[in-house]
Amino acid sequence: MDFEGIKYVVLKPNNFNDEIEYPTVIFMHGAGTRGDNPKAIYKNPFFTENNILLSKAIIYAPLCDQDSWFDMFESIRRFARFVYEEKNTDKSRLYLVGASMGGYAVWQMLMSDPQLYAGAIPICGGGMYWNAARLKDLNIWAFHGKEDPIVLCDESIKMVESINKSGGNTKLTILDKCRHNSWTYVYENPEPFQWLLGCRRKNADITRSSKYASSEYFG
Repeated sequence: MDFEGIKYVVLKPNNFNDEIEYPTVIFMHGAGTRGDNPKAIYKNPFFTENNILLSKAIIYAPLCDQDSWFDMFESIRRFARFVYEEKNTDKSRLYLVGASMGGYAVWQMLMSDPQLYAGAIPICGGGMYWNAARLKDLNIWAFHGKEDPIVLCDESIKMVESINKSGGNTKLTILDKCRHNSWTYVYENPEPFQWLLGCRRKNADITRSSKYASSEYFG
């Protein structure tokens, strides 16, 4: 599928009913999945058979065909709004999950449009911790490997500490003896995704519009 040149895949739960709304997840992959073939997305570790989200939520997984998500960030913001407005998206249960490069994207998407999401799981990522106070009302559970040599664990620590010093209640799980593959624990452990599915956004009343880049939404 294609949205403004962004290739993406959609997975729906078994026994999908087109007449009801479902919790919906936007999955942001890491650097290893970049390219121009959306079939590569299915090879990402996120799509392990142990991932309970695959049976309980609609999954939208865009493909990064540039050097990083930040090279196409405004388009990804519009993509998120497009997903929000889809018929079967539960407007109170739109979530973000991403690892590594995708973890950075999750943090930035939350920072840019905090009013859109009910919850998020950023894995081995980081962000603008000096401005993270704007995330204090969001449901976020971050994960990071303690011995990660690619993205230092301090990146997640700084984000979470900044949010919580501002009155937030963000969770951080640091995995001992774990390097950069902290996503393995998350994807195969039902607890984080069960927590995520229990998160709901209050006042899910963003004005619906066919103009995904409307000034009303993006300010």
